[in-house]
Amino acid sequence: MSAAQGQQVAEEVRKTLSRDRSEAAFDLFWTRLLKSKSEVDAVAEPQLPRKRRTPARREVGDSGTHYFPSTPKEYFRHMYYAAIDVTTECIRTRFNQKDFKVYQSIKNF
Repeated sequence: MSAAQGQQVAEEVRKTLSRDRSEAAFDLFWTRLLKSKSEVDAVAEPQLPRKRRTPARREVGDSGTHYFPSTPKEYFRHMYYAAIDVTTECIRTRFNQKDFKVYQSIKNF
């Protein structure tokens, strides 16, 4: 695979992940997760992690301003979107480097 082909594949993966960053895609993911959980008895129901207080030395201002999700679905939605954001950003930065573009130009030449 050439550098240009690799960049095209990476761009398609990035576009696919960006399309999956929607409420409908997350709802489908959550539905499939719950369905697969019901098929396997060894997997527990999704739960919220326990609430933890921020250490006093790290608290700034009012300590009641910390947000904590009220449902497991809300908690995992945040993680789902964060994973997609980090992945797409890593792909974008990996293939938008100056040296990579120079290499691609040399390869195309």
